[in-house]
Amino acid sequence: MSAREDLLGHRRFPRVSVALPVIGHGALESPALPGIVRNVSRAGLLAVFRVALPPGTELRLLLQTPHGALELAGQVVWAAPRPDGAQHGIAFREPQDLAFVQRLCATPSAPEGIRSPESSLPKPATPQTKTS
Repeated sequence: MSAREDLLGHRRFPRVSVALPVIGHGALESPALPGIVRNVSRAGLLAVFRVALPPGTELRLLLQTPHGALELAGQVVWAAPRPDGAQHGIAFREPQDLAFVQRLCATPSAPEGIRSPESSLPKPATPQTKTS
């Protein structure tokens, strides 16, 4: 992708909206940063933290997914202030595979023998037609 395409908003990897809790860890002695991930792609994610982190900050991220905790490493590329903290564009060190994004968006299936809420809903009645 050229710099011009990047400026026009074209992305190499599409982003998917999510709402996942995350804990960011910077330097060894820095406090944990609770936040929320708002979108994700194979190349990075958008996270909101209460404080703004400068571009270049290396982070370890502990992401709470529907399938359990997932640890990732990334670097802050940009930060933008918001009333509730700051949005951060975080790039992964290496692009993830497509299954990575799919796992973050998928809900876990119910264990055997446990019905999902949808399966317990009554089935819609089928209209009966009269024959003469």
